[in-house]
Amino acid sequence: MSPPVYEQQPGEHIQMFAWRVESAMRLASPNGDVPDVRIFHRILLGLHPSITAVMTTNPTNLEQLFCYGEILDTLLSPDDPFYRTIREHWPVTVTVDNEQFRPQSPTAVQCYRCHDMGHYAAGCTRKRINKPKRKRGCKRLKSTPASPQGRGHVGLKAYTTRIPSRRIN
Repeated sequence: MSPPVYEQQPGEHIQMFAWRVESAMRLASPNGDVPDVRIFHRILLGLHPSITAVMTTNPTNLEQLFCYGEILDTLLSPDDPFYRTIREHWPVTVTVDNEQFRPQSPTAVQCYRCHDMGHYAAGCTRKRINKPKRKRGCKRLKSTPASPQGRGHVGLKAYTTRIPSRRIN
């Protein structure tokens, strides 16, 4: 016996079910012109009760029903195999060379911006405290040993930044 056309099969996508019902109703009508409201009510009657409990409003056309289908795809039901897979394999443990590795929880993480425990730097709201301060002014390089005149020789590249306006002795 074939499955009923107007009932949603287990694991069937809601859009595929809606398209199947719509095409069946259009083929069954003599001229192929069926109002969207009749198609929607037929689809709504064939949906699983857990899905119809989520839908609070009655859409008037099929496009709104497909929008509901995209929303319902994000919900995980206990019958979904992906939901069962998550439940079976959580928390994730990986065995490498007879050692178990678990991902770090946020309570064991130290923020590199404020050095507090319990959050990552991406979620830190405090000001960065380990940022090096920029030194201002010019920095003079060491001069060569004293010349016979008694002064050290300072070449053209003696200053690492701009040359100051005042004279340096």
